[in-house]
Amino acid sequence: MSDVTGASLPPVDASLLPADVRGGSAERKEQYRAALAFERVLIGQLTEKMFKPGGSEEGGSAAVQIRRQQLPGVLADAMIATGGLGLAKQLGIDRSAAQRYVDLYFTRYPGVKSYMDRTREQARDHGFVETVFGRRLYLPDIRSRNRAQQQYAERSAINAPMQGTAADLIKLAMIAVDAWCETEGRGKGRLIMQVHDELVLEVPEGAVEAVTAAVRERMIAAGAGALSVPLKVEVGTGNNWDEAH
Repeated sequence: MSDVTGASLPPVDASLLPADVRGGSAERKEQYRAALAFERVLIGQLTEKMFKPGGSEEGGSAAVQIRRQQLPGVLADAMIATGGLGLAKQLGIDRSAAQRYVDLYFTRYPGVKSYMDRTREQARDHGFVETVFGRRLYLPDIRSRNRAQQQYAERSAINAPMQGTAADLIKLAMIAVDAWCETEGRGKGRLIMQVHDELVLEVPEGAVEAVTAAVRERMIAAGAGALSVPLKVEVGTGNNWDEAH
């Protein structure tokens, strides 16, 4: 991958400026999950930047001691309904300890459990789920007589609104950033591509500060009003895509 990113070069006297939603994909999913579930405790913890390297997740005798830098991935796995067995395999701990952590998580964040149950029921009743922005994602196998297909559709019903919300957000941000580049930002920056949750621009060296502020503002605004968890946007610059990260 570094060979590809290192080969992505801007014109002379310009820099590449990638901007993406802060955190790994699992942490972003946790943000969308909190918003979809209206889970106030989790929203508050995410807003206060709960997920920091170091430390452990406390919670009495039922807690499994896990470093916070691992936590987003742990939560994402649990929410895809792997339960104690899948969590145990991922973390290399025994199943009973993993199940205690899953139980603790749902006790601490009951809104997430309610969201999962509600989403499965909606999918079974209507055959689709929706993103935060109302885009429908159809799941024809949710009523399948094949249990394996049905279970896969149920997991997709929980996961799809988060992935779909991420896709909606980057599209809205891309439209807003491109519109700025064509108006107030004309000559200051040019949007050249979108990769996953990242927008990449070519920016003249003298315009980096202004473009950074404008892009960050518009990417955050894309989720304002729809998401109850504020998005953090990281912006980098460099002589190639690899260096800009």
